[in-house]
Amino acid sequence: MEKIKIEKNEELGSILLKLEHSKEKDIIFNIAEGAIMLQSIINLKILKKRAEELGKSITIEMGREEAPIVPSGDSRPVYFEDKTSAGNAEVRTQKNAPLNLEKKESDFARKDKKMEISNSVSRVRMFDIVKKREDPADQAKPRPVNKEEEKTLREKKYSELRSFAPQGGIKSQPQGFVREVPKAGKKKILLPSIVSKVFYAFIFIVIATAAVSAAMTLPKVKIDIKLKSDVKEYNRSLKVDETAGNIDVDKEIVPAKKEEVNGEISESYATTGKKHIVSKASGKITIYNEYSSSDQKIVATTRFLSKDGHMFRVEDNVTIPGFTRVEGKDVPGEVTVDVIADKAGEGFNIGPTSFTIPGYQGGMKYSTIYGRSAVAMTGGADREAMYFSESDYITAKEKLAKEVREKNDMEILGKNIDPYILLDGTRKEDDVKIITDVKVGDIADKFKMTVSIKETGLFVNRNDINEIVDWKIKSETGQDVEIFGSETPPVLEPAIADENGSIILPVKISRNVVAKIDVDKVKRDIYGKNEEEVRAYFANIKEFKSVNVTFSWTKSVPSSNDKININIEK
Repeated sequence: MEKIKIEKNEELGSILLKLEHSKEKDIIFNIAEGAIMLQSIINLKILKKRAEELGKSITIEMGREEAPIVPSGDSRPVYFEDKTSAGNAEVRTQKNAPLNLEKKESDFARKDKKMEISNSVSRVRMFDIVKKREDPADQAKPRPVNKEEEKTLREKKYSELRSFAPQGGIKSQPQGFVREVPKAGKKKILLPSIVSKVFYAFIFIVIATAAVSAAMTLPKVKIDIKLKSDVKEYNRSLKVDETAGNIDVDKEIVPAKKEEVNGEISESYATTGKKHIVSKASGKITIYNEYSSSDQKIVATTRFLSKDGHMFRVEDNVTIPGFTRVEGKDVPGEVTVDVIADKAGEGFNIGPTSFTIPGYQGGMKYSTIYGRSAVAMTGGADREAMYFSESDYITAKEKLAKEVREKNDMEILGKNIDPYILLDGTRKEDDVKIITDVKVGDIADKFKMTVSIKETGLFVNRNDINEIVDWKIKSETGQDVEIFGSETPPVLEPAIADENGSIILPVKISRNVVAKIDVDKVKRDIYGKNEEEVRAYFANIKEFKSVNVTFSWTKSVPSSNDKININIEK
């Protein structure tokens, strides 16, 4: 046996699913007080039919959710008090006692009759409470029902519902089961409902509001005006001043700003110059004096012979300090001098070695006055060699200078972004620098050159030019005009310097102008005028090329600006 709890808001479909999913053959449904399930006897009939189809036996417990199941044999009684005379019923029970619904309908029709019901049967079986299915043939044969039968039928249906009532009883007849039958001979007087009155009132208000709104908004006048236009030319020169902070429309001065770019490019090239090189190797040697504690002098061109037989000569007179005694030891005096090879050729480019003085050979000085080199001798040559020529210098300079100027062009023109305009004739190279790592004429297989150029240019704001031009055109026209249409870019000639060094910018530009119309004044002037008077009014205004007037839902111009729509075409 399985006990299934049914909540208040649980629909019949959910209960049927629980019945189908249950694996037990005997099922108890505990229905909560006030459950939707109890609102119609049809629900119980459907539940019973489905149980029969599934071969299951169901029992219904009604009452509060916490009511316990009373075992068979419990002697606690349940009392019912029937008060059907007023069409209502009350059920009085002991607390938590389950209802025994196994009773006859006629038992509830006894007035003020108390009956003790045994708790030995504490549940209701569906086949005890659901009536047998009526014969369709009987349902198809309606018969007249008198007042007594109607009353008996009503009480019978109410008794069936009360048999499923939860603890606490039924306080009033549920809707849908009992319908009052009007008494014969009395006609019911039908009066207009409040809803109908409100509906008609609403319709009336809507129609009235629409009528008032139409009267206020529909009368309108539309006026399309096309103005006469004229073209004014400005062809004069402006003064460009990079020190000015703002424009001066009277003096026609436009401020300018100077922009600067610095381009630099470095490149290495192979030398192309060739010549026969005959040169002597040179270097430095250190001469030591172990001969005497006094200074020793050597004259220029004194020969020094290397260990491998290469002769070198000192270029200047030399004085060699004498040796000194330090802590009992003689420390030779020394001096470093420049030497040059006795002959030209690469063979004299020797590495570090020792030298003797051939002139001292056979004496004490030969072994005590000598020389040593710490680094190799260089520069000796007798061959064809590449060198950095004047032609190499000029070619590299022209090539790099062109590349730097192109780079500067791209950079300075990149600053020429609307509304700023770069003035032709104001670009200037302020500084050109050329640096090489070798000198012209030096022996070298390659050289590196760096070219840097600084360039400046003046920029003006196109809006400043247009402002000066527009102001001059308006002031010289002699009337209140308006400039319209897209602005024509000014035609600027190259800037030039006058005799005082000031920069002059020739400017040529044209503008479309029309008379400036006070729309509010026009509306006030035509208030209350009819169509003929309005046309006469506009015919006298020479600045208008054409006027088209349209009246809607009115014969005269309304005295409200909102109802006068003026469109001006320039």
